[in-house]
Amino acid sequence: RLPDPLVSHRDFPVQHKKPMPLLRAMRPHQWLKNILIFLPLLASHQIGNIALIGNALLSFIAFSLVASATYLLNDMLDIASDRSHPRKRERPFASGELSITVGVASGIVLFAAALLIALFVGPAFLAVLLGYTVVTTAYSVRLKTSMLIDVFTLAALYSARVVAGAAATGVRLSVWLLAFSMFLFLALAIVKRCAELVDRAKSAQQRLTGRGYFGADLAVLQSLGSASSFSAVLVLSLYAAQPEVSRLYANPALLWLIGPVLLYWFSRMMLLAQRGYMHDDPIIFALKERKSLILIVISALLAVAAAKLDFSTGLLLPSR
Repeated sequence: RLPDPLVSHRDFPVQHKKPMPLLRAMRPHQWLKNILIFLPLLASHQIGNIALIGNALLSFIAFSLVASATYLLNDMLDIASDRSHPRKRERPFASGELSITVGVASGIVLFAAALLIALFVGPAFLAVLLGYTVVTTAYSVRLKTSMLIDVFTLAALYSARVVAGAAATGVRLSVWLLAFSMFLFLALAIVKRCAELVDRAKSAQQRLTGRGYFGADLAVLQSLGSASSFSAVLVLSLYAAQPEVSRLYANPALLWLIGPVLLYWFSRMMLLAQRGYMHDDPIIFALKERKSLILIVISALLAVAAAKLDFSTGLLLPSR
């Protein structure tokens, strides 16, 4: 039978089945951020070492479990503020789909599983994981409400993944990589806050609920984010000019070309946040957005070319 033309489809909205509330609360899509654990292997050109990759994979799993446990804690603490947010009100705890009891029990199980994996990986990685857990918990309980301290904490948590990768694989952590990471992730943390402020401005709220910012802070945050991104590129440029870099790269000058790509990418991210197009963590957004992925691939190709392509001979160098 054909539907009655007088009945509007708007009266009968399509019900899209949502995934399990607990799985949504664990935010598995956020596990993508933990690929930063592999960065020390990439930077040290040891990504082909199977044993080290195995340790990095275990570390990835452990960090993902701890991250999910802390997301559960964060959402349980944020129930009141999430219910006043246009999108966060749909989160399982805020919407009432998931009980506090289930959240607490699940968090304990996830954390215990992560600890078991960390014990197998090694004491250095275990120490980093515990430190990450403590700082993340402090962020959820208090630090996220403190102006600027919140974004510096987020930058430190991003960088902790890089430190964890070095601890799990035994790769020496370069101070250049650590400095670059801190500046880059500070810039991205600020972009995250800018996006949230723009969202709040649309709802005519002058203050970011549960955070230490007002709408008037947007311009200052944008300036700080831009300064931090430029600092990250400056660190990369100074690193490329170091004499010892020639031992890792056949043509270090190509690393300089990554700088403009990063500056364009960050400037674009800031503009998208300003226009209200960014509704996710900047790293997750970048890993899902086509143009950002293209820029990431370009940067990766430049890094590979810098490592392998010897312009003096025009040949690819063998792996070191």
